[in-house]
Amino acid sequence: KFIPEKLNSLLDVLTDFGWVEVKKAQNEGHLSLAYRDEDIRRFLNGIWLELYVEKQLKAILPSVRIYRGLKAEAQRYSNELDLVFFYENKVYVIEAKTLDFSDSDNSRQDIIHKLKSVTSNFGGLNARSCLISFQKLPPYLLDRAVDAGIFVIQGNDLRPETSLQGKLKQWIQ
Repeated sequence: KFIPEKLNSLLDVLTDFGWVEVKKAQNEGHLSLAYRDEDIRRFLNGIWLELYVEKQLKAILPSVRIYRGLKAEAQRYSNELDLVFFYENKVYVIEAKTLDFSDSDNSRQDIIHKLKSVTSNFGGLNARSCLISFQKLPPYLLDRAVDAGIFVIQGNDLRPETSLQGKLKQWIQ
C-alpha cells in the first residue's frame, strides 16, 4: 500500500532511532509497527500531543502550574485527565486525543461524556473543558461536544499558522 512521503520519512527517522520496527502485516499491503518499549508506544500514540499542548499553555500562562495525567476519583469511577490547571478560580480540563473519531467505536465517542462529567464533578459549575483532537471530529461528535459546553480545538487548528495558542487564549478568556 502507498505510504505518503512525509509518513515514510517519519517512519525512517523512528526506525533509525530504534524506536520502532516496521513489519509487514499478515494483511497484504499493510504494515504494522513494533515499538521498542511501552514508553515509546505511549509517546507516539498521543503523549506527544499532551506535551505540545502543555508547552503552548506554559507560553500563555507561565506562572500557572499545569498537571498532566492527574487522576480524578469518585465513588464509582476513576479517570486520568490529560491536562488540568487552575486559573482565576476556575478549573480547566483538557483531553488531548490523536484518535480517529470517525470510527464508530463507542469508546471513542464516550470521550464527550467523560470530559463533561469529569469536568463538572471535579471542577464544579465554573469549570471549563476542552477537547483537543489531532484529527478533525465528525460533525455529529462536534455538535455533541458543543452542546455539552466543551470547547473543541481540532485538526488544522493545531497547525502553527492557525495558532494553537490563539485558540487556547480564546478558550481561557
